[in-house]
Amino acid sequence: MPPSNLPSIKEMHNCAPYLWNEIKLLKNITCVLVLGRFALNAFLWYAKQEGKNVQGVRFQHGGKVKIDGLPELYMCYHPSPQNTNTGRLTLLNMIRFLERIWKDHNHSG
Repeated sequence: MPPSNLPSIKEMHNCAPYLWNEIKLLKNITCVLVLGRFALNAFLWYAKQEGKNVQGVRFQHGGKVKIDGLPELYMCYHPSPQNTNTGRLTLLNMIRFLERIWKDHNHSG
């Protein structure tokens, strides 16, 4: 297990090109769901590299943010044992959050 139950900054930087390529390849992407503060920080780092203003964006479970020129960003606690075993994140609230995202982005009805 990594220190503090988190990947390292070096690991984030090593994985970043894959994230960037994935976002660029998905031409019709309308939203991104980050699981945890670390994932948010990785996405914000990507956004900064793209010249986007991310000032004031902070992790908030259940939150959503629109950064100009990028898919809408949703934030959820990471479904780690640390969060699920303590009840911080339950299956039901995860399902409800995913349903909310689906409703926000399902324009077919």
